[in-house]
Amino acid sequence: MRKSTTIGLGTVLAGRYELLSQLASGGMGTVYLAPDRTTGSKVAVKALHAEHLVDNAMRRRFRREGAALKAVDHPAIVRLFEVGVSF
Repeated sequence: MRKSTTIGLGTVLAGRYELLSQLASGGMGTVYLAPDRTTGSKVAVKALHAEHLVDNAMRRRFRREGAALKAVDHPAIVRLFEVGVSF
């Protein structure tokens, strides 16, 4: 089984998103349910798999995916709030 990320449940990212449960996992990363501590809203946080963190091409692809999603505004598609790096 693949090691999903370098983070785990209970981790708090960017000081506000606490990873509570895993929602999905794919080739690029893992998606977690994470309440936003500042607004109280539930959000999904996608984290790159650990093996991709050192791969510049995968990090660029991840950022491009975020930029593309941020440009979409449709009621049937999840809204992207933030793209960032947290260590």
